[in-house]
Amino acid sequence: MKKNIIFGVIITVLGLLAALGPQYLFKVCNPSAMSHNASSDDCCDNTHDNDKSGAEITASNSSCGCGGNSNAAMSYPKCHWTAQAEIGLGFLIAALGLCMIVFNSMQTQLGLLIGVFFSSIIVLFIPHGLIGGCDMMSMTCRRAAFPAITIIGSILFIISALLFINSIKCYTPPHENKHQ
Repeated sequence: MKKNIIFGVIITVLGLLAALGPQYLFKVCNPSAMSHNASSDDCCDNTHDNDKSGAEITASNSSCGCGGNSNAAMSYPKCHWTAQAEIGLGFLIAALGLCMIVFNSMQTQLGLLIGVFFSSIIVLFIPHGLIGGCDMMSMTCRRAAFPAITIIGSILFIISALLFINSIKCYTPPHENKHQ
């Protein structure tokens, strides 16, 4: 019982970190990095050249790997969409963690752990292939957000796998009860 609560809280907190971290704690590249008024903390370092027109800046941002679009007034880098996808997955994992606290049935716990396990795999694959991010390693998303997401996803993966294996070892199906 206490194990369910402890690990449910841990999974919930990690899910919230996966959801909100790329937005507030370890931010991805700023969408304004694709506009004319970008700051030095934004995605592309070449955007504060005041001698360039907006189209030239957007074109140069495309070459840096942010995924700029010269037809858009404000374009979002790929890592922005990675962060958006992580919001949904992170809240799903947090909800599964809360369900682990509320529901005590061993079968339900196993199902919730399977959900966390597969969700953590997707958390890991979103920044590293499914959506990705900026190409240059000096970008904000590559320096802070993606390593943090990788650590959170790996911890979730390991915890859910270990808990699932431990639960399988301890689980005795009702129809195979030896005390009958």
